[in-house]
Amino acid sequence: MANSPKRTMKKLKGEMQDDLNDFFQNLTDQIRINTPVRTGRAQRGWREQEFKFGSGRSSIVIRNDVPYIEALDEGSSRKAPRGIVKPALNSKGRKR
Repeated sequence: MANSPKRTMKKLKGEMQDDLNDFFQNLTDQIRINTPVRTGRAQRGWREQEFKFGSGRSSIVIRNDVPYIEALDEGSSRKAPRGIVKPALNSKGRKR
């Protein structure tokens, strides 16, 4: 017996959400790997935060509240002269 269109759409939305969650988890992992380590504070500071809206939509934000993360992401470290986030995003784009 064929699935109803509603059931098929619900399954498809669930699979897309799973893929999106995997993408963000992999991106966060790559950002952590790219983060230079002296004490480990900046590397441990990366967090994924999901915001849910009343319309049923949600948004994921990857953030780091360490005060010097912006300087590191701008290339202030010899260990990551090209920054942290942009190289991680570029590596995700190449894997497709």
